[in-house]
Amino acid sequence: MGGGILTPEVSVIIPVRNEHPQLWFTIDSIQEELLEIPHEIIVVFNENTDRGVEFGRTKQKFIRLFELEKGSIAQSRRFGAEQAKGRYLFFLDAHVLVESGSFRAAIELLNSNESAGICWFAVRYLLERKYAYGYTLHPRKFWGNWTHEYKDSKPWPCLMSGLAGAAVSRNILLEVGNFHPSLGIYGGSEPYVGFKMEMFGYRNYVHPNAKIAHFVDKRDYYWNNDDLWHNFLLGAYILGDDTYFDFLVNQYRKRCNGVQSYLDGLERICSQVKEEGKEDKAFVEKNAKLTLQEVYSNHGVDLLELYRNEK
Repeated sequence: MGGGILTPEVSVIIPVRNEHPQLWFTIDSIQEELLEIPHEIIVVFNENTDRGVEFGRTKQKFIRLFELEKGSIAQSRRFGAEQAKGRYLFFLDAHVLVESGSFRAAIELLNSNESAGICWFAVRYLLERKYAYGYTLHPRKFWGNWTHEYKDSKPWPCLMSGLAGAAVSRNILLEVGNFHPSLGIYGGSEPYVGFKMEMFGYRNYVHPNAKIAHFVDKRDYYWNNDDLWHNFLLGAYILGDDTYFDFLVNQYRKRCNGVQSYLDGLERICSQVKEEGKEDKAFVEKNAKLTLQEVYSNHGVDLLELYRNEK
């Protein structure tokens, strides 16, 4: 079973940039968990310069390998989803270990709850060494509303967590429009796809029985302040109205202290995101069932009140 099946139940999508050799530990842990589930593993190399692509070609019988010459991690995920054949899509970073029973727990949630959008994996960090399995557990260091000490085994609603580990039904992801290709690595894909999913009437969950262990230190991906604000403003323009967009623009102005070069940069970013986002904005306005404010209200937050208090 596994990689040779023409109609896989599961497609695992892994965006990669210079992640050799930890990628192969990740793939080993995936295949161990999917021994009895028809699956494919889609590895999308993006501007790779290490030995990962060369090494990956020796494992072609286990994975579908693609190379992008240039692009963001969001573009890699979007491309992988477009290539996928599985009913369920699992997005994983290239430096995580999948823990026992995690795929089945996520599939059970998605299969039993037709309103389920994203199943976020619980994430714990293993940081003592790189590139091996002998790590010391740091249970209190966490990301995504979960710690190792949390005892409940039931999923609970969570608007946004991390795409280091996440699952979604393929048809639902395509229904809401997939990842936006212009989002970068920092402050980008997670809030955008999480908010958009719930605006289309689905509910996202963290599942404490779907777990991954994040097993390398933070890597030196390049990003800067303009990248961060580009991603924030693009998401606000597509998913919100002028209230949210203008609020973020004003926050930028406060932080730049009126320095002209930063104000010029802001003008450039605003023009850029409106051009990049106009098609998706029209799609959301036509098809979304909830406003951004209603989504936040479902999670007990009055977003506009928060904005008013910030001013």
